[in-house]
This record gives sequence, C-alpha cells and structure tokens, in this order.
Amino acid sequence: MGIGESNPLNTLTIGSNGGWTSTGLFPGILMGTTDFQTKQILIGKDESNYLQLAYADEDPSTLARLAVEGNHPLYITTGGSMALVTQANNPLELYTNSTARMHITGDGNVGIGTTSPEAPLSFANTVGNKIFIWNGGLNDKYGIGLQNLLLQIFTGGAASAIAFGHGNSGSFTELMRINGNGNVGIGTTAPATLLDVETPNAGGVNTIRVANTSNAVSSSARLSAGVAGTSAGDPYILWSVIGTQTWLAGIDNSDSDKFKVSSDNGADLGVSTRLTIDLSGNVGIGTASPGASNLLELSSTTKGFVLPRMTKVERDAIASPVAGMMIYQTDNMPGLRVYNGTNWMRFTETAD
Repeated sequence: MGIGESNPLNTLTIGSNGGWTSTGLFPGILMGTTDFQTKQILIGKDESNYLQLAYADEDPSTLARLAVEGNHPLYITTGGSMALVTQANNPLELYTNSTARMHITGDGNVGIGTTSPEAPLSFANTVGNKIFIWNGGLNDKYGIGLQNLLLQIFTGGAASAIAFGHGNSGSFTELMRINGNGNVGIGTTAPATLLDVETPNAGGVNTIRVANTSNAVSSSARLSAGVAGTSAGDPYILWSVIGTQTWLAGIDNSDSDKFKVSSDNGADLGVSTRLTIDLSGNVGIGTASPGASNLLELSSTTKGFVLPRMTKVERDAIASPVAGMMIYQTDNMPGLRVYNGTNWMRFTETAD
C-alpha cells in the first residue's frame, strides 16, 4: 500500500505519477495480477480527466481500457484485440433507453430488434426499411425493405440499376441487370426493352428456351403475346436481320383479327402482307381479303400459280392419290392431269 506513493508496487498505489510510467498510461489505483511486475490493472483518470479502467503488461501497445467520457459514455479500446464475453451459453445484449436493441445468442445468431434470432442475422417482424447499404437522402437510398407479403430491393431512382454477376465490387462481371425504369438486361448493360437478351458470342446461338419436361396428359409449353382489347395494337412476333430486313407474324387487330405474315421493316402487319388467314380459315396470298367461299385465294397481276411438275413414272408412284389431285406432267404428252378417284385424266388442251 502506498497513498501519495513512495514507489510501493503492491496491492494499492495512489499518486500523481501512478504505477505505470510507459507512454500512454495514466495515474490511478494500481493493482497487480499474479505476475505483478508484467501484468497490472489500473483504475484512474487520463490526461483528459476521463474515468478509465485499464489492463496492460510491459508493452504499452497491449493496453486495453474501458472508459467513461464526454461524448462516448462507454467504450473499449486496445492496441491488440477486444472481446466482450458471456459465461456458458448466455446471450449478449446491447441496450439503449432501457430497451434491448441487439441480441447475440450463445450460438452466434444476431438479432436486431428481436431477442430470438433464428438465423445468423435476424430483424424484428415489422414492415419497413431493413437495411440501408447507402443513404444519400430522400431519393438516394439503396437497400432492402419489407412490406406485407413483399420483399423489396431498392435503388436510388430511375437512373440507377440492380446488377447480378460474379467477382467483387471492384472487379465485377455483370450477367444481368434491372434498370430503374424496369427494363431487364441479360448480356447487356443498356436494355432497350422490358426484356433484352443479347450475346456477342461469335458462332454461338442466343436461345430462349421454354419447355415442359413432363410427359403427362395436357402438359404443354407456350409463348404468349396479347393485347387488352379491340382498341389496342397488334400482338405479334418479330424476326430481324438487324439493320437489313424484318419479318413479323401475328394478329392484325385493326383488320378483323386476321392472322398475317408481313415483311414490313416498319413492323406493321397491315403493310407488305404476304399471307393472310381469316377467322373462317380462308387463306389469301397476294390478298388480305380472301373471298368467303375461297379456301385459298391467290392474287397477282405479274405472277402465276405453279402445280407440282413431274414425269408419268413419278406421277404413278404417288401413294394413295385422292380424287381432285392435280399435277403438271412433263413427259408423254405434257400437260395438266387430274385424278378422278380411279384414273389420271388428261385435259384437252388448245394453244392460246
């Protein structure tokens, strides 16, 4: 014991010089451990008059302290490492305003706003913002939120995006993104449509696959395109050799819902129509309005219709011809032939 201190290095030492003389240590009550000369506990105040409880050995860099001071009601520092320890399997809790804010279970699960975390990180069962990864103000937030039956992942605005890929933030390979305007890009960072799938793979095939792998009855697969009603536009599929030629096929909503195939580069089914099928099943080639009694109507002022052309031997090799079948025979008195159900009949022809 030494109050006022005469350099007693034992159970209690009080004095202006304290028990430690190493740089960074402070005066106070000095208590030795089992190895008093190298490991000591000190209670006192530092040069800023803050109450501190410290522990160190002969190396000042190992100083660990629990301090109470102005703007930091409680903190722990150490030149080496820091640990908060509970006994056995007891939880560790952090409180503010007499309310538990964080709960760490004995097996390491962390709960924020909950005392019963069931995962490595759990939050309270309340809706609202859960994590802000970036908070730059009212319209500049990136994070995760929750509403009723809805998990939300959000960005700062329409000009921002959510990207998926591999690597890390500084070395990132993007595979897919969702832009703030709702466009989804796979293989592109600038999707121009709601879904934009691109690949620069030379010699590769860019494929979208829709399959039902079940062989059960009524197991189907389909692609669907639709519009809301008769005042809307056309539902169609478009094929394009980029910058060269476009073909499209679909329903012309403005022309009695006929199915049409068009080669219009402006993507208009009603322009450059090459094939039309009306709701009665009548087919028009060269016309978008096949007659009501015309199962097939061909229309042209510059082209004709050509029947299958074959020799007599090839004609006779046709399996199971039906009455009304027509061909153009190229030998043995070339000309039109019609099968009447029993024989092939030759037209009587007169030069025009």
